[in-house]
Amino acid sequence: MSAPVGEACGPSRVVKPTGKQQQLGWAVKEENVVALFSRPMPWPRQGEMLLRVRSFGVSGVDCEQVKGRFVAPRGCSDVLGMEVAGEVMIVDEEEDGMVEGEAVCALVPSGGYAEFCICKAQQALPLPRGFDWNVAAAMPLGLCVAWSCLFELAELQEGMSVLIHGGAGGVGHLMIQVARNMGITVFTTCRSKEKAEFCLSLGANYACESSKEGVEEMVKKATSGKGVDAVIDCVGGDTINRNLQMLRGGGKLVFQGCMIEDGRFNIQRLIEKKIEMLGCSIRNSEDEFKNRIFKAIRANIWPLVLDGKIRPHLSSVYRMSEVEVAIAQMKDAKRVGKLVCSVGGEFLKASD
Repeated sequence: MSAPVGEACGPSRVVKPTGKQQQLGWAVKEENVVALFSRPMPWPRQGEMLLRVRSFGVSGVDCEQVKGRFVAPRGCSDVLGMEVAGEVMIVDEEEDGMVEGEAVCALVPSGGYAEFCICKAQQALPLPRGFDWNVAAAMPLGLCVAWSCLFELAELQEGMSVLIHGGAGGVGHLMIQVARNMGITVFTTCRSKEKAEFCLSLGANYACESSKEGVEEMVKKATSGKGVDAVIDCVGGDTINRNLQMLRGGGKLVFQGCMIEDGRFNIQRLIEKKIEMLGCSIRNSEDEFKNRIFKAIRANIWPLVLDGKIRPHLSSVYRMSEVEVAIAQMKDAKRVGKLVCSVGGEFLKASD
């Protein structure tokens, strides 16, 4: 594995593409196989910006797309990738409030694993000079999921409590930090003692190995038997029944992913406790919803990021040529935090 030194964003000369060039991007060749292809340079429409990608995040959504479980939204590029950091190359400065040459990180529906990509101007966050591109690329999706799950769906407030499954993952470790900075008591589960210690170092109040039987007891003891106000689940399966047991009456169970699609649960317990079950899906949501999430992040979360109170942990940094290795690394049970790929500084050749 090659791990490039984290490059910092700063002023650069903007050289505008013509819209007729080809660029390189990683897409699914066949189920469980990705390849580097030559694709037409994307071109922004009204309300969009063209970014020169400097780094992109590797997410579970990308891995599921490689497996054939997900497909890119209709009308979007087949190139993988939902979160990027880079420089604004083309934008309507007067209408969109961004400046050509400005450094941003952004959420994109697809197309992030490439040299250039398109993003909505309202779904980008400005980066100060000197901010690390790789750190920036590790945040857009995680912050969106965190805000949506914790506040849009679970409607948590200061003084309330939440159980976050998979707290050491790319999304989970950011969600822990967001919740704690908002005065929410955090319980979390993870796969090992080392990961539990990692979650505690991020500020989680309580952490427990998911394989242990002590999760329910931990929650029961800490909440005096009342249960938590919300559970954020990325597992599914038999975990659902345990979630219902650990939630207080009227609590909310929010799914932000599903490793195990099938699972039985006690419907009577759900009814008696008046528990609400909700699902979080960022990628296929309308732009109006995403724009609202980003507006909330700018006002409430981004200042904390810029102050260093919320910061992603980079498990590994790969080069753009090492996307296959990065995707395979997502399966590593020992991985904590986020994987990203740095773009630039190497010769690449398309497979088509």
